[in-house]
Amino acid sequence: MLLLRLAGLRLAAAATWTTQSPLLPRFEWVVLDHADGNSMGYGVTIAGEHAFVSGSMKSVVRVENPSSGVAVESTDQGSDGDVFLAKVDVDGVPISVWTYYGGTQSEFPAHLAASSDGTFVAMTGYFAGTITFGDYSFTNPKDGSEEIHARELDDGFVVKIAAADGAVLWAVHVSADGGATCAGTAFDATGNVAVVGRRCDTLSSEGEGTDCVGFAALLAADDGSTIWERDFGTTAIPTTTLSDVAVDSSHVYVVGSIQGAVTVDGIVDVASKVDDVADALLLVFDVDDGSVAWAATASGDGESASSTLVEILGDAIYMNCVGTCLELTSTAATATVTNDGLLDGSGVFKLSKEGGVPLWGADTSYSLGLAVTADAVYVNYHATGEQTYGDTTFEAWGSWDHYVVKIDAETGAGEWVIQTGGIGLEYVRRMAVDAHGDLYSVGLTQSDPAYFDPLTIETHDSTDGYDVFLAKLATSNEQLPSCKSDATTIANGFCFINNVCYEVDAPSRALLGTDDACLSCSPGDSQTSFTLADGFRLAADGTCAATTTWTTMSSKLPTFEWVVLDHGFSESYGFFSAVADDGIFVSGVMGAHVTLTNPLTGHSLDESVESSSDADSDIYIAKVSFDGAPLSIWRYPSTTDEFAMDMTYGSSDTSLALVGYFLGEISFGGTTLSSGSSDPYVAFVVVLSAETGAVRWARTIEGKEPSGSSIAYRPIFDDDGHLAVGGLRCEADGEWCSAFLALLHSDDGSTIWLRDFDPAFPRVAGMALANNKFYLSSRLEAELVVDGLTVSPESGTDALMLVLDSDGVAEWAALGAGESFGAYSTASIQVQVVGDAVYMSCGDDCRVVRTTASSETVVFDDAYASGIVKLTTGGVPLWAASLPTGWSIAANDDAVYINFPYAGPLTFGDTTFEDWGEGDTYVAKLDARTGAGEWIIQTGGAGNDAFVCSVRLDTSTGDLYHVGVTSSLPAYFDPIVVDTHGGGDDGMDLFIAKLAISDEKLPSCKSDATTIANGFCFINNVCYESGAPSRALGTDDACLSCSPGDSQTSFTVCQEPPSSGSGGGSKSSSSSSSGLGAGLIAVIAVVCVLLVAAALAGVYFVRKRREAAPQGGEMKVTTKNKLTQEDKDDNASDTTTSEIELEGATDPLKKV
Repeated sequence: MLLLRLAGLRLAAAATWTTQSPLLPRFEWVVLDHADGNSMGYGVTIAGEHAFVSGSMKSVVRVENPSSGVAVESTDQGSDGDVFLAKVDVDGVPISVWTYYGGTQSEFPAHLAASSDGTFVAMTGYFAGTITFGDYSFTNPKDGSEEIHARELDDGFVVKIAAADGAVLWAVHVSADGGATCAGTAFDATGNVAVVGRRCDTLSSEGEGTDCVGFAALLAADDGSTIWERDFGTTAIPTTTLSDVAVDSSHVYVVGSIQGAVTVDGIVDVASKVDDVADALLLVFDVDDGSVAWAATASGDGESASSTLVEILGDAIYMNCVGTCLELTSTAATATVTNDGLLDGSGVFKLSKEGGVPLWGADTSYSLGLAVTADAVYVNYHATGEQTYGDTTFEAWGSWDHYVVKIDAETGAGEWVIQTGGIGLEYVRRMAVDAHGDLYSVGLTQSDPAYFDPLTIETHDSTDGYDVFLAKLATSNEQLPSCKSDATTIANGFCFINNVCYEVDAPSRALLGTDDACLSCSPGDSQTSFTLADGFRLAADGTCAATTTWTTMSSKLPTFEWVVLDHGFSESYGFFSAVADDGIFVSGVMGAHVTLTNPLTGHSLDESVESSSDADSDIYIAKVSFDGAPLSIWRYPSTTDEFAMDMTYGSSDTSLALVGYFLGEISFGGTTLSSGSSDPYVAFVVVLSAETGAVRWARTIEGKEPSGSSIAYRPIFDDDGHLAVGGLRCEADGEWCSAFLALLHSDDGSTIWLRDFDPAFPRVAGMALANNKFYLSSRLEAELVVDGLTVSPESGTDALMLVLDSDGVAEWAALGAGESFGAYSTASIQVQVVGDAVYMSCGDDCRVVRTTASSETVVFDDAYASGIVKLTTGGVPLWAASLPTGWSIAANDDAVYINFPYAGPLTFGDTTFEDWGEGDTYVAKLDARTGAGEWIIQTGGAGNDAFVCSVRLDTSTGDLYHVGVTSSLPAYFDPIVVDTHGGGDDGMDLFIAKLAISDEKLPSCKSDATTIANGFCFINNVCYESGAPSRALGTDDACLSCSPGDSQTSFTVCQEPPSSGSGGGSKSSSSSSSGLGAGLIAVIAVVCVLLVAAALAGVYFVRKRREAAPQGGEMKVTTKNKLTQEDKDDNASDTTTSEIELEGATDPLKKV
């Protein structure tokens, strides 16, 4: 087998990657930004014994070495985004940081270069608005006359700076009507500065640059005046961008891209392989006058390519190629070289300066930094997902990771790959190498901890966004890893996996930093791969998924911080909520009077109407501060019936949107909407100021025909402030209904577009908008054909999630069905998107979930035939977590929270929750990475609490808001006991409760995970004092109570008083000489049943009195946990949804 190929008299490796080198470098130090706000590093260069880093910052940048604590900090330049230049010595000591501020818009540096003597630094970049460098101030002339919305409308800059003190020697402004950017820069031997970039001479009517050319120029060392300039575009070479430049004593080497064919300077013929597809381009021209000497191109198999980086050393040229780069040809030589194309098609090529001979091509991923020494070529890049180099596969540690790659400079053979990063996001840009042969890489990190082996960085604050880093990799001192004694021997108690040493039990970083990872180092099993723990499987993306959702619950639990309830004399219902910048909003319907009260603080707010004829029910919006103070109640009266469905908050202009449906007329501020007749119901949409409640606009969305009903279920703002609304529209009253999705203009609610779907997709029950895609959940009742996508239910109805692009065009779908795809009905009523993850509810006999985008499926365990499914945004199912049907989902990177109502006992692993009353509400936490259940919190009391619609996360604090209704008195929101609201007298009352999930801790009666304090019981995640009755009986003289002397983890059964002469009140239940046997146990059981019956009877009589009370217009609640078969046949609402029936109201949609 031929292992080497001949290329221009040089021997080059036939395959870039096989087995990696046993000798690896280590990171010597890392400096990071420790200030508040985001910062990003773009350029890096070495001047003498100092590294210089250019970047963009928000407000302030504090460059700190976390190992030594030495730091330098910039002046505060405001929060818009300004350019900084930092100086760090090669030992990792921060020396200086200088800022070059602009106006209210952003400025970005692109590249840095140092003069050969290390006395000067040149920086290029682009900006919008204004920017100042010392005594030079530049203004982008398009600012104020044109909307700056794209990089094509920026202007470029070049600035020469003294390395000693950051003083500006000169600066040059590059401007054009259609925008300009300055990209690469380099010094020649005499101190002149070469620069390349892109310039567009005209601006189209759409606000985009046209007539664009790539330019290269040489600027004088003393004042930046132009020595020569060449344009390469419509008049010379049909290319639009030049990206990087290198200079030696005789030539300038420029890289970019070319599309088409042309003869340059009458002597050099340059062409892309396919006329209308761009190829990577290298131009070599004379340093004195800019005349072209020769050129080279790299092309793919009909796919585009470009070059963005070029380096020279000795007699060699090194250029990267991104895109599809399979072959390099030169106009100066007949030889060609190929790239394996085994990664993403990108790579690095080496050519000789003399004669332009291609020497080798090497596989690397999309390179963002390039540095060379006499022996090695280094590339860095960031990537998501696994990366395979020969026989080594690197698993992703976070959303994006940073990689450094070494290639042998002589042969092009791959030597090693180093991975850095952590749980978050890592981006990288340029690289530089010092005179000692050590490597410097710049970028940003969002991870805490961040791994730069052997360094672990845990001291910077990643919660404020992302931070610039500069890392030194000691490539001059490659050595065996610390856990290896030779190339093949790994020390006892260690694993060596993907070029990283792990101690025994250390988790795989590929599991996104979780401490209880299911993959860990177990040397007894393997020292070269991770061991999978029992109870887990590997999901399709390589992360862990729990095979059983519930086992043992977490020892740390959150507690409720406050509860706000209605203390008024009529019923009220809280349905949906939205978290704003300064509080939480709740919507629902109310009777004649609402008094929002925080029983802990006494803060109260009242809203009422005098006329009982107007008090049948009205929609309201209430606002509560994050510390539990009621702030406002806005009421929207109607003449007949109405229902608020959902709401959303738009932070860009502090707008609040509410949707629902109504009958008759409803007033929103000065706008009165009419349904047109007494029948049918019509959807409404209203947008108002979240600060004042002032209505900005309100409108209806009618049915498909004048007699058709409509309901708006879900609203959400897009990035432009427009409002997307999903729901259903019918041709007749409750008949021939199907889902719709509409996009309404932010200014006045006018329709941008509206799409009706086939009746097989009956409604939009849940909706999310992320990454410019719509995620719609509902159910599928028959075959659906939409935009070339065909989906069919496997059972009577399937749960459905349909994913659409920003124009409403279908891309893929997810379906949940009964066991083995048959025999059952199911639906999805909620969907949430967080980053790259999609969470979809699947309820009532949901066993298996599949998608049209993947062959993977996930299956629910046997605990509940419903729950939550996690998928990638690309449509790959990852895990299914078993739960009762979730009514609302809230999620972040770490956890998924679900709330749901339930009547009856619930078992989760080794914990069984008894029902406290007619129905209780629950909040559950799942591990977002694995789907494993962590804890369950029960709320409620002796009454009816089985209606809960909303759970929302406050992303600023990480706390959770739980919204629903309660009729219990007392109502338990541990550790809060509410016994002062009117629920026991007037019916149902809304509640808003804050659950402090940001502060999970051991319960108050436990000193550690297993120890319960004396005098207490800990049962079903609740602390009970000795003698406290079980809440499951809803009565103070319960026959079940906490008796720590008998058990601290279960209730003790009470007993009849002893008969005369029995010898005292022993609690023993053994059948011995005391005579306490099966008969007495039966009596005890009867007593318990009677106590429960008495309690329920009491509730019943209270309710009968309540219904008879002369408070006209009150609402009644009927809770349906299961629909009858007749309901199902009539296409009634989802089987776990509680219905709210207004007195005298007709069925709003008889067939829906």
